[in-house]
Amino acid sequence: MPEAPTPYQTRRTRWLKLANHLPAELKDRIAIRNIRAVAGLTAQAQHTLALALDTGLRQASTIRYLQTHPDASLNDLIYHFQQPTNLPTNQPTNLPLASSADILPTFTALILTCFPGWPRSAAESLAQDPMTHELRALLHAWQVCQDSERAHSETFTVLLCGFLVQAAEQLNHSLTTHPNLRDALRTSGVAWPFSQSLSY
Repeated sequence: MPEAPTPYQTRRTRWLKLANHLPAELKDRIAIRNIRAVAGLTAQAQHTLALALDTGLRQASTIRYLQTHPDASLNDLIYHFQQPTNLPTNQPTNLPLASSADILPTFTALILTCFPGWPRSAAESLAQDPMTHELRALLHAWQVCQDSERAHSETFTVLLCGFLVQAAEQLNHSLTTHPNLRDALRTSGVAWPFSQSLSY
């Protein structure tokens, strides 16, 4: 005789059946242990949950909040979880940055792309020079963004693109008002794609 299913297997089967009745925007996005709780949310709260997951908010804590605040909006959730006392205790408030040693090969390759005639030893030296400290920090931040579990979130991606557009506009202003910077860019290996006036 086949073995009787364990209590967990029985619950798991029941939860998976519940998952079939979740709205399409939540299908295959909810952890098994949270399915029953999500199925018990109102339709409005389920929709808000889907939006919250898109922004990168944590699933379990968001579900708990919506259980007691079913009419909460996405803005309500973001405001709530921005408060220091409401941050999940099992998640660090700061994302770890890559160490300098981790970023040096990437930075060296970037330098050689920008200045293709340089010897590798010169690029490696510049990559570690104090004068490029801020650029190393920027590369650290970019790597953290790319490695984040939120990297494929729609809201995260739109905000990141908005940041890059603003950065490009500020650089364009510097290049327009400082001819020496514009000349340096034109003689480098960088193909600047963000301004028609600086086309080669």
